[in-house]
Amino acid sequence: MLLKKIEEKTNISFGKYHFSETAKVTQAIIPSNRVRYLSEISESNRSYDQLVKEQSAIATKLYQLQGVLDEIKNFSFAQGSHGYSTAVLEKMKLFYEDQLTPVARKLISNWQSKIKAYEDQAGNVQ
Repeated sequence: MLLKKIEEKTNISFGKYHFSETAKVTQAIIPSNRVRYLSEISESNRSYDQLVKEQSAIATKLYQLQGVLDEIKNFSFAQGSHGYSTAVLEKMKLFYEDQLTPVARKLISNWQSKIKAYEDQAGNVQ
């Protein structure tokens, strides 16, 4: 359409060409068969992010419970024991441990070796 107008005004021929009167949009930026695919990826990422937040909160509670248990076990007042019971805290700890995914449980149980591996790797870089 634009070329026709230019030819009319300038009397310059651009050769033979064939365009329909209106351009048809044949392809979108994201093809229709890929829109759902990208949507599924996005949904999967959001679900994973939510799982990570939940597992992180559980791990934090476990860390706090372990800290309290350690403090109670190490506590001595005037070199005597006051019979502090840790049974409830131990049950709470088991409850939260059962809520961890196998991957999170493995990461937590191997955390010290993971830290050591990073320290060794950092030492090799320097």
